[in-house]
Amino acid sequence: MCELVPQMKTVITEVKEMRGELRSVKVTMDDLESSHTYLSGQMEDLLQDIKTLKSDQASLRKHVSSLEGKHDTVSSKG
Repeated sequence: MCELVPQMKTVITEVKEMRGELRSVKVTMDDLESSHTYLSGQMEDLLQDIKTLKSDQASLRKHVSSLEGKHDTVSSKG
């Protein structure tokens, strides 16, 4: 029985260490999940911004083309 006491203390110590490590892993996982959620939101925002910029670019190209046509018309009359 006396031989079991040191072994039990060792097992208890190891279990306590493992619990600490598990808590640390859980905190890390929670942090990663929060970061993932934040980055996913940022990515959605960036994709929306890209979509808007592409639309604006197309609109500006049409406007520039229209202005070039008007410039050509005015230049040919002058």
